[in-house]
Amino acid sequence: CQGVPVIQKSILIVEDELIAAIDLRELLESLGYRVTGIASTGEKAVTMADAEVPDLILMDIHLGGVISGIEAAEKILSRHSVPIIYVTAYADPELVERAKKTQPYGYILKPYDERGIRTEIEIALYKFDLDRAFKEEYSALEAWLVKRTEELRQANNALTKSEERYRPHFER
Repeated sequence: CQGVPVIQKSILIVEDELIAAIDLRELLESLGYRVTGIASTGEKAVTMADAEVPDLILMDIHLGGVISGIEAAEKILSRHSVPIIYVTAYADPELVERAKKTQPYGYILKPYDERGIRTEIEIALYKFDLDRAFKEEYSALEAWLVKRTEELRQANNALTKSEERYRPHFER
């Protein structure tokens, strides 16, 4: 008896410290995730996300290159729907406020541990699936509302025409 194949969730790592990125990749692979790649700059992260949209992105905020992790997240999110978890050593209030504008699915402070990162990833993936289902349901409801409004408009027009046609018979 064969079981149902488990589909590995894919994760893009955006981290400019090579050793930290390799350690994170090994940790993620040991947890059963598929790492689509490691980007060391925000620009590379955007390019890699465009080439293969991952199921989740782990994004450092301070990166080498021209754009920050937050700016890279903004660019990626303008093109793709993907949950992003920030992984950073910084938690000053101004930085957190900037990060919040991208609606992240998590914010992990370095150093992290295996249990914490696994839990954060699983919760983010779960919340993202809930959000996607909500958006689909909302779109379906919105389409139904547009259709129903049009049906009611047509019925109202028909009623108005009927009223205009029969009104002279009752006003005598």
